[in-house]
Amino acid sequence: MTDSENHVFASALLLLAIYFIFQPQTGDFVGFAFMMFVGALMPDWIEPAKSYTHRSFFHSKKTLLALAIALALTLLIGMMWNWMFYVSFFITGYISHLLLDWTTKMGLPN
Repeated sequence: MTDSENHVFASALLLLAIYFIFQPQTGDFVGFAFMMFVGALMPDWIEPAKSYTHRSFFHSKKTLLALAIALALTLLIGMMWNWMFYVSFFITGYISHLLLDWTTKMGLPN
């Protein structure tokens, strides 16, 4: 599988786990899946892998920390405004991408 396929596959597994464990009340599985897949591919769209050292700010531990904080906030806000759950799924896809990249030999830069 290519890197993109790996990221989409991992985010699909995560999507299914989140969706069926927490069963969001909005129930828009297709919309959530779209947002998660876009989030999972976004880091490589922003910083394409043109070289071995392509990982910079958008593939960093700082970005991962910022996204973790943003995810917590969007989940809290989502309790008031359901449309924020779409943002939460986007962020979750992005985080899954970074976590997968972190497990590679190159890892994530600080």
